[in-house]
Amino acid sequence: METHITSVLLGFGDALGLGGLALDEDGHCCLKFDTLLVHLQATEVNADVLLYSPLATLPDAKNPSPVVMQRLLAANYGMLGTHGSTIGIHPETGEVLLARRFSSKGLEVLGFEAVLESFIHTAEQTQQFLQSQQTSGEALQEASIQMPMHGMIRA
Repeated sequence: METHITSVLLGFGDALGLGGLALDEDGHCCLKFDTLLVHLQATEVNADVLLYSPLATLPDAKNPSPVVMQRLLAANYGMLGTHGSTIGIHPETGEVLLARRFSSKGLEVLGFEAVLESFIHTAEQTQQFLQSQQTSGEALQEASIQMPMHGMIRA
């Protein structure tokens, strides 16, 4: 699959010293940053690219903690706490997935780096929150995913 993201990914790989970084025949590439896996999936719609990362698996998928669910929903509200990404939970396995779709039309390497950096930051922050909830029951009331404050503009 030849898309615009192909050349962006090649330039990104060159900048990191990973010459030849490319999508596979299915339009997919997986990168690992420390322990975080970030998948890139090219689509055939408007040069869109999907970034996604599995972050954790909730210990009790059928009966998740109300506090954890409330915090994840709050972060997902308007995608403010997820910085343009969205969080989903697989109903059977409890896998928590962070995903973001963006257009690669007109995208340059530096723009891609900015999108990827923001996504990784959000993924790591959410992963840390989820890990804290699994290791410390007392942290449930205090830990949170940081959400920027926002206001409404009326015209």
